[in-house]
Amino acid sequence: MEWSAFSEGFLESRRDAGASPHTLTAYAADLTAFAAWYTAMAGRPPEVPALTALDLTEYRASVARARKPATTNRRLGTIKTALGWAVESGVVPNNPIGSVRRVPEGPTGPQAVDRRIRGSLLREAQREGSQRDLALITPAGTGRTAHQRGTGANVGRRGDTRALQDRHGAGGQGW
Repeated sequence: MEWSAFSEGFLESRRDAGASPHTLTAYAADLTAFAAWYTAMAGRPPEVPALTALDLTEYRASVARARKPATTNRRLGTIKTALGWAVESGVVPNNPIGSVRRVPEGPTGPQAVDRRIRGSLLREAQREGSQRDLALITPAGTGRTAHQRGTGANVGRRGDTRALQDRHGAGGQGW
């Protein structure tokens, strides 16, 4: 099956299944990116029945060199879903991406605390009268860390280290 017909058939099936326009756009972009990579690598457009796990493993490595793990995994997920649709439609007997592993993703960074949760924590700390808890919670809304508040250090708006001054230094000379 020609790649463009395969892509259109897959996208139409997702549209009929109620996928959002944003999801369809992302699917189309991922399938187009794979087709462009395959054409550049093999010198011809991909043909669905001829795809192998090795092709998909090489694609994974190529994308992983240029993109973050989440992007690589999303693109692989799109191809896996599309090839799964091809198996259900009888275009291919099995999904060759089954043996291709996802790129490991590192732990995500700290997430911001929701305003409502921060407010309830602040109210509880005020009721309890705990200065320590107030010192830890209050900076979340002020942009200053507990360390900066405790030492009297003053950091510029964007964390410019040139603006770092110690107000309690000898003679006010700073660091």
